[in-house]
Amino acid sequence: SGDGLTTPYFNVIPIGSPGSAFGRPAKGTFGNLGRNELRGPGWWNVDASLFKRFKIRGESNLEFRVEAQNVFNHINLGNPDAEIGVPGNNNTHAGFISGMAANALPRNLQFAVRLLF
Repeated sequence: SGDGLTTPYFNVIPIGSPGSAFGRPAKGTFGNLGRNELRGPGWWNVDASLFKRFKIRGESNLEFRVEAQNVFNHINLGNPDAEIGVPGNNNTHAGFISGMAANALPRNLQFAVRLLF
């Protein structure tokens, strides 16, 4: 385990070494790790909206709105690099997280005024 940025997110001891998280399957066979088994850090996001409606006259109203996506501007990291490499050419980035998740957006504020009649 690690924080994923300065230390690997999972054990990247070279394949076949004692303590390695991964072992090389015998020739002509597949390994036993299923598809999409490696998981990255969790996703944390808070969206919110506030609005205030003012009566103008009759059935008309004026509404002020503010909407925020990712209110706390929390960083959502991507998955660790799962490409281990081949013997003699190991991937030095294996197990490290290289950036934010693909659909992780910074805080976004949106303001609006609506006239309802």
